[in-house]
Amino acid sequence: MKRKILDTNVIINASGNKSPQTKEACVEICLKLLFQFMAGYSGLKIVIDTGSHGSDILEEYQKQFKYYEGTYGAIFIQWLLNNIMNDQYVIQIPITRIDEDAYEEFPKDTELKKFDPRDRKFIAVAIAHYQYEDQTAPIVQSADMKWKDFMSAFAKHNVEIEFICD
Repeated sequence: MKRKILDTNVIINASGNKSPQTKEACVEICLKLLFQFMAGYSGLKIVIDTGSHGSDILEEYQKQFKYYEGTYGAIFIQWLLNNIMNDQYVIQIPITRIDEDAYEEFPKDTELKKFDPRDRKFIAVAIAHYQYEDQTAPIVQSADMKWKDFMSAFAKHNVEIEFICD
């Protein structure tokens, strides 16, 4: 069974709202991945956070897609909301938010000090998933190449990043 955490940019690119550096092939790759999640292709499951704060990942998805109604990304978000309690498609991993964009599970690692605070929820979920499930759930990234600067630090904490676009 494959589990993946989706960075918001994958869903945005699947919606066709691509940045100038994003090639059409990337849009197609992102779109295909969303369809695979919705179809449960080969046991593929999306991993999101849960906790007393709700789900910061789902909240970010929803905030982004109020601007993209009728797009494939919006359809995917609706599918996710409809299946949030269906563990055939969605795995909810508890994390602890200690402040806005700060999580107990995020490593106190000097190499990660400059990592974007708004993206720390994805790292926290990946680490918690590994702790709870004893397996990695890679974070799928399509357009945010600044994550590459932190790859060695992520590896120390059992965090995998899967870049699906060039």
